[in-house]
Amino acid sequence: GGTLGAPVAGAMLEVWGWQSVFAVRVPIALAALILATWLPSGAAPRAGGRFDAQGALLLALSLAAGLGALNELQRMGMMLALLALLAVASAAAFVTRELSVPGPIVDVRLFRLPGFALINLVSVLTTLSAFAVLLLLPFLLRQSTSLTPFMAGCMLAISPLGVMIGSFLAGSFAPQGNPRAVALTGALLNTCGLITIVLTLTASALNVTALLALSAGMMLSGTGAGLFQVAYLDSVTATMSRADRGVAGGLAMLTRMTGTLAGATVLMLIFETIAVADASTDAFRAGLRGAFTFAAVLGGLAALILLSLKRSPA
Repeated sequence: GGTLGAPVAGAMLEVWGWQSVFAVRVPIALAALILATWLPSGAAPRAGGRFDAQGALLLALSLAAGLGALNELQRMGMMLALLALLAVASAAAFVTRELSVPGPIVDVRLFRLPGFALINLVSVLTTLSAFAVLLLLPFLLRQSTSLTPFMAGCMLAISPLGVMIGSFLAGSFAPQGNPRAVALTGALLNTCGLITIVLTLTASALNVTALLALSAGMMLSGTGAGLFQVAYLDSVTATMSRADRGVAGGLAMLTRMTGTLAGATVLMLIFETIAVADASTDAFRAGLRGAFTFAAVLGGLAALILLSLKRSPA
């Protein structure tokens, strides 16, 4: 879906304009909703398990307030303090709630297991860093190249194509060996891809050679993200009982969404701050380099954490 979406959206931009890209989501979403009614019912629900609506509300409030606080970092005012306080308070209330209900959204006791909290932190960091490609490169391709929207969309499809390839490879290799080794390989490839993009952005112009290097970086980052996602889910699922497999999927989606939302806020903040502060004529490119450098550092930090987990007796 991600691979097809970019070039299709680019073609629609050329023919019908940007509104069409949002309008086409409506029939697609309706089709998915209708098809979902035909899904099999699956296994019986967990014992004592009702949907924890109050916990879901507290979790959503904590995430929204935390992201709002990140968005206020540039202003450093009273709103930042209030949002940060709300995020901490609602997160504490969520943890307290999940410890007391029979069917929690996330069993927070699992975070006491050796390495469990860290592997989830690595998921947030890897997703945040890899999201820089889809968040920032569209600006570069439209402003600094002569590519048409369709051609730019085809180029942006390289990253999700890499995710497809990485996911396929991880599905083949992770069950046969150590999933943390596969996750580490994915984190390293993602970091190498981001570093390649940073080095490409130092070029004076985006000529054919630079675009090829940019494509290679996107493929490396996407493939690494695909390898990591499958191996991470495999590790988390193995930690839980069969009845809690749905919770494992929910936790994976939560860490991925947290990384994506945090990336959209933090990476854009870094990009805008550097671009405004840079007095040169290349302020736009300087902002991109700064944001991608930050993403590469986070990717490298994720790999270092995984490396320590691999060497740990746990």
